[in-house]
Amino acid sequence: MNDTTPPRKPRPPRPPRVPEAFGQELHELLKIGAVETRVITLPSHSDAVGLRHRLSKLRVSMRYHGHPLLHLAEQCTVSIRPIANSDKCDLIVQPVDKKYREAIRLAGIDLDQPLPTPASTPDAPLPEPEPEPLVKAPDAPPSPIEKYLKK
Repeated sequence: MNDTTPPRKPRPPRPPRVPEAFGQELHELLKIGAVETRVITLPSHSDAVGLRHRLSKLRVSMRYHGHPLLHLAEQCTVSIRPIANSDKCDLIVQPVDKKYREAIRLAGIDLDQPLPTPASTPDAPLPEPEPEPLVKAPDAPPSPIEKYLKK
């Protein structure tokens, strides 16, 4: 290229595939991983990375296309753990906040109670804060509004 050639315009990003283009087993794995831990042993680290990548692509696709099960896909995390003295790896799909559950329970928070829904919370309005009274310094000159009102 010489200096007079204009630069190429960048291509617009390609939209992700539709979620239906991914295998049903990937959808099921994300749905199950949102509520319980699943461990899948794969023959190599590259296979584990490939499956984790496919699951990530599926989540991106679900987000882009507004899939109705996106809330479940967002509730799980996917990690890889090598198996000692082996080429195999475990792919672990589990709820995102599972690692904090025991610490929260030890803090005395009951995790077995359901979260309150907007319908179960009281509809009482919050009290409005009382306005602070305006206090004028005793030797301050009158404001333009006070001068006008005195006329």
